[in-house]
Amino acid sequence: MNDQGGVILDGLLRTVGGLLVAALIIFELSAVAINHVRLDATAQEAARIAAQSVNAGHSEAAITTAVQEHIATLDGTLLRDVSVDDDTVAVALSRPAPVLLVDNLDFLAAHLVADRTAEAPTSR
Repeated sequence: MNDQGGVILDGLLRTVGGLLVAALIIFELSAVAINHVRLDATAQEAARIAAQSVNAGHSEAAITTAVQEHIATLDGTLLRDVSVDDDTVAVALSRPAPVLLVDNLDFLAAHLVADRTAEAPTSR
């Protein structure tokens, strides 16, 4: 009976350990997906702020500064580019996903950093 109890306990511990690892991986993969969705919203907001600066007649340096000030409070968000055309402004942002385990998986490497470009109309 003692050997049987050890086998059952060993099997139970392996099952619980496997479920915990699976749950952690699912949690991290959801963090990657949420990072992409949140960056999309952040890019839209940054483009709106840039358009307001363009409409106010600010220089491109001031427009870039306004966007940088907005994203400065957001963990890890990087401003890649701000471009102003005749009737639109485009803002390109990137942000790495906050993960611990899945960053070592090569097949996910392309998805761990979210890149988004958003545009907003101007009334220039």
